[in-house]
Amino acid sequence: MTNVITFLVPKFHLPTHISACQTNFSFNLIKGMARTDGEALECGWSNINPVATSTREMGPGSRHDALDDHFSDWNWRKMSNFSVFLLRKLKEAIPQHDQHISDLADFEEAIPAESLTTWHVMVKGWEANRSKANPFNLTSAPVMQASVRLQLSQAEAEQLKHRLNVSLHSEVLPSVLIAVGLDLEAQQGQLAYETAGIGAHSTDIQLAALAEEEVHNIKLWMPSAILMQALPCDINLVHIEWKLRTAQAHKALHELHQHLCLKHHLTGFKKDWITGQHAHMRSHDIIDTVQNKINTVATKYCIAWTALESLAVTLLEVDWKIQFPKLEIDDIHGMTEDQAAAMRIEWCKAHAHANRWLEEVELLQEEMRRVLAFFD
Repeated sequence: MTNVITFLVPKFHLPTHISACQTNFSFNLIKGMARTDGEALECGWSNINPVATSTREMGPGSRHDALDDHFSDWNWRKMSNFSVFLLRKLKEAIPQHDQHISDLADFEEAIPAESLTTWHVMVKGWEANRSKANPFNLTSAPVMQASVRLQLSQAEAEQLKHRLNVSLHSEVLPSVLIAVGLDLEAQQGQLAYETAGIGAHSTDIQLAALAEEEVHNIKLWMPSAILMQALPCDINLVHIEWKLRTAQAHKALHELHQHLCLKHHLTGFKKDWITGQHAHMRSHDIIDTVQNKINTVATKYCIAWTALESLAVTLLEVDWKIQFPKLEIDDIHGMTEDQAAAMRIEWCKAHAHANRWLEEVELLQEEMRRVLAFFD
């Protein structure tokens, strides 16, 4: 029986795990999972959480009856809305399936047939026996921000255990404060990119989503930004941002290397093998997509580098530029090292996403059939 049990991590919780978990225990990469997220229980608990303020004052019997009533109501509403829910999911799944299948086909046109055959065998072998080499794994792992955040949290927990509270706020730990700032910075960058892409033919929905407030222009006063203004800043926060920025720079360089290898191969393959206007246009679109990723990651590295430069003065760090040199435009060019690995990982992800959406369409159609049979 244990041979048919597959242990996975729900999608909402997976990003907090190490990179090995994210490739070995992801719902997105496992055959037959469709678009299951594994968070169904959380949906039920989020619905029942507000009841806690009432039930905590009740006795055991009353609490049991009250919770049973709420759970029964949840089940009734879920069953009575099956038709609406499944139809909405199917309307989303069909276009997504078509788009991912089309993207995969375009991608595969730029990949040698021998490589595709090898990668298909690797994926099928791993799906049949997950003790084999995982084709989704990177050959070398960068320093992850999640790992650094965990180390900082553990250090702060140890300080609190010894009554050494260095927090600036009673409810926010220093590492959380800086980490949230980095997350907001990343969201600002994404919003700025989307805003720049708004053209004359944008829809009203797109314009309305970006017209509320130009939040991407709001200044985030991180310790590095404060130091740039020659203002004093808490040294503990400076140390924390230094560690998180170092991890951010590591990850950005790793992703940049991977995307550059991929672009180099795609460009070479287009030059040698692609013929015809239609094929050239499709290949050009793929390369443009990779180039956009390169630009995004390069910008992320430059932001991290600028912050490190500001922090290094206060922390008296002198050799950090050896590991993190300044990134110039001329430094961003094609790379040949590990290009096969970069191509394989990108194809494996595209292949998995297309298959999951195909499974989602099939699963929803089967669920619709079973719902009709159940209520018949």
